[in-house]
Amino acid sequence: MNKVIVRKILGKAAVHILNLFLILLLIVSIINISPDLGVQTVDNKGNFIQSMDFEVYKNEILKSVKGLSSGEYFKTMIYRKGISVRDAIKSSLGRSMVVLFISLTLATGIGILKGIFDSRRNKKYDDFKLLQTLIPLSVPDVLVISLVQMLGFYLYKNKVTLFGIGPIMHIGYEHWTNYLYPILALSLIPVAYIARITSTSIEAVYDKDYILTARGKGCSERRIIFNHSMRNVITDLIASFPAIVSILFSALFIVERLFYFPGVTFEIMDFYARPAADGSTTIALISFAVVLGILYFMLYTVLDVLRQILLPKLKN
Repeated sequence: MNKVIVRKILGKAAVHILNLFLILLLIVSIINISPDLGVQTVDNKGNFIQSMDFEVYKNEILKSVKGLSSGEYFKTMIYRKGISVRDAIKSSLGRSMVVLFISLTLATGIGILKGIFDSRRNKKYDDFKLLQTLIPLSVPDVLVISLVQMLGFYLYKNKVTLFGIGPIMHIGYEHWTNYLYPILALSLIPVAYIARITSTSIEAVYDKDYILTARGKGCSERRIIFNHSMRNVITDLIASFPAIVSILFSALFIVERLFYFPGVTFEIMDFYARPAADGSTTIALISFAVVLGILYFMLYTVLDVLRQILLPKLKN
């Protein structure tokens, strides 16, 4: 491998590791902020009392860092669940990873096919095909996901079956069918994003000399696309995959909350919204947020490194 590429990859990895450290420190710092931090109250004698001073706040941050690094936080029991933080992370993270992986696979396959269809020049339907792709990208994620939730609720309420399956419950996780709506909702935005990249990449080489030569030799449009244009598509998709993963992770918070799907982001929001008096939910919240942050940065770094390795080879 070229030394310049290796140096570039190592530099990228170092930047990502530094960013990860700063983000994790920021997560721990934010979660440990007390609502009355820096607020002064007055006692019966008229003396000002600091509700929580910054020294206590600093000690709480150091305590959290020590608990995470030693593994003590992951052994803490979440009494309202009856399991440890480690076991709760394993079960919820597993459910989230299934939804993320299937959504990414589905979005990639359908998005590429949709992009190929959109790239075929037909002036009569060009605007319609463009709108099909741009509308999901133009509206907020929460609106698209809410529409899928409303569809699921309507189908379940009216006991509608699909391909002999159903009625499918629009919330929960007990049955494999409960995964269908979260996967559908999570994959819609990436489908539109990938379709737009695919169609733009194909159209970018549509008038290149080698495409015109292949067309002049009598090659079919299908053969031209799959034998000549797809290399450009793959190059652009690899370059865009870190952004696609970011879209999936950001939408996962909305999907799991609206569909009451107890994945890792659902648990994070639940621990924050319903804190326990014994402090176990705060420890769980910090642990879950840190694990999610590490997972995201690991995936992002791996994809970014692969991009640095593969793109020069594909372009050559």
